[in-house]
Amino acid sequence: MRLENGTLVVVADGEKYMLLENAGEGLRIDLRVRDVEETDIPPTREQGADRPGRTMASGDRRASMGQTDWKALGKAAFARDLARHLEKLQRPGRARPMVVLADPRTMGELRRDMGEGLRRHVVAEILGDYVHHTTADIEKTIRDAEP
Repeated sequence: MRLENGTLVVVADGEKYMLLENAGEGLRIDLRVRDVEETDIPPTREQGADRPGRTMASGDRRASMGQTDWKALGKAAFARDLARHLEKLQRPGRARPMVVLADPRTMGELRRDMGEGLRRHVVAEILGDYVHHTTADIEKTIRDAEP
């Protein structure tokens, strides 16, 4: 895939994102780090001490409620905050093409949270967990991706 100079590349999972900018042109992709943010979301077992609740069904039967997955909720909130941040970056008159690399769950959250205006600027989506890869690996992944 070819990238225009100035294309933004977002690499994300549920706990970290990197915002990169292409300083190259065409197949000569040269990604530069613009922003990195990471959060630590503890596992659900560390966030909740109570057992799941129970409810009385009809008659004498009881039914238990499922355990709340606090880690998944934290990752969804992180993706929502990232989508808001990207919306601010892509203001009218300053909008640029954007490539998003994310694991399937984060990609789904981002798709849901991105506004129509932001989605119009996404030129490619690449599924996978690339947050802990080097920029050279990410450049190769984008170069090898189908347009």
